[in-house]
Amino acid sequence: MTPRGLRVLVTCDWFAPGTGGGAERVAFEVSRRLAAAGHLVTILATRPRGSDAFDLPPGIDLLSVPAHDLAALLRVQASLAPALVRATPRAIAAVRPDIVWSHSLQFQTTPVAALSARRAHVPFVVTAHIGDLRGVPGPMGLAARIHEATIGRAILRLSTRALAVSGAVAAHLRSIEPGLAVDVVPNGVDLDRFTAGDRRPGDRLRVGFLGRLVRNKGPEVALRAVAVVVRGGMDASISFAGDGPERADLERLASELAIRDRVHLEGFRPDPESWLRGIDVLVRPSVTEGMPLGVLEAMAAGVPVVASDVPGNASIVRDGETGILVPIGDHVALARALQRVARDPALAAHLREGGLRVAGEHSWDRTADLTLQGFRRAIAGRAALEPVASPVR
Repeated sequence: MTPRGLRVLVTCDWFAPGTGGGAERVAFEVSRRLAAAGHLVTILATRPRGSDAFDLPPGIDLLSVPAHDLAALLRVQASLAPALVRATPRAIAAVRPDIVWSHSLQFQTTPVAALSARRAHVPFVVTAHIGDLRGVPGPMGLAARIHEATIGRAILRLSTRALAVSGAVAAHLRSIEPGLAVDVVPNGVDLDRFTAGDRRPGDRLRVGFLGRLVRNKGPEVALRAVAVVVRGGMDASISFAGDGPERADLERLASELAIRDRVHLEGFRPDPESWLRGIDVLVRPSVTEGMPLGVLEAMAAGVPVVASDVPGNASIVRDGETGILVPIGDHVALARALQRVARDPALAAHLREGGLRVAGEHSWDRTADLTLQGFRRAIAGRAALEPVASPVR
């Protein structure tokens, strides 16, 4: 670290509240702590046309690049911003960063930033937020795997080093690019904001799903599981706190399963800490994960967790101790786990206590400190970088 503090250029596809997921949250939480510590932070992010302006914490500048939102067309969180090709090297020339920090191998901002940083002879660090994509079904899963094997590998080869949100993600990165320098930097949770109060379950089992409504998070599996619970004679409902391209399909499926009156699609909630106080158990039946923020937040709020047995979930959910793990895509197994939690108060209390211990081991301050350590290592190794071209002006 230099005496004046670091100049950090952060790139991220989304940054406005409610528009993104865990990667954007990590970028926000760490950036505001770096800025509070005296580092100069500039965010370069795409901004879908028509989106509203929003306030930023002190010490952070935002450079917005216009983008076309493709979520409705592709049924995944995606946008297209051709202007990034010129905007990114111009931002590097203007900010003159000590480090360029990008998020996600899947974001369009990342490959442009990686190449621009290399051309400008600036150390480049990428944080990977999801692990193995082999479980993602359908054409989009195939496209994601092809992207990772080509563009993702190119990004890693351009990186000075990488950060991974869990050991499972770090192992996945090394399988793509053996020999890559990877630091594990776990996600955090705001322990002042998310707290465990008195919980008094009622007669109805209140299931919660916290996250974007995208296929890889498993919202359909959650909905089908609740339908099984209801058909088994238990009074239950499910609340979805989040939005995304799967919303319309979830509404149709709820009607087909005859549980529409038990399904609450609340959209983005700026107050997840309040929403968590209104549920009895959180489900995360995803097909791939890095380290799910919603699970950490539920644990900190004293909410038992039932999640799919993918490496990212299993990094914090120990089956029977800090939550319950079920097979990927198995809505019947998920339903049975929900019934166990509802019928066994001692088990629910045991899972709450285990989750609170896990949450207590994670903080955003620690995440920011480990991220900064990764930056310092990257800057120390900058002599190994060789420019491949002049910066684009």
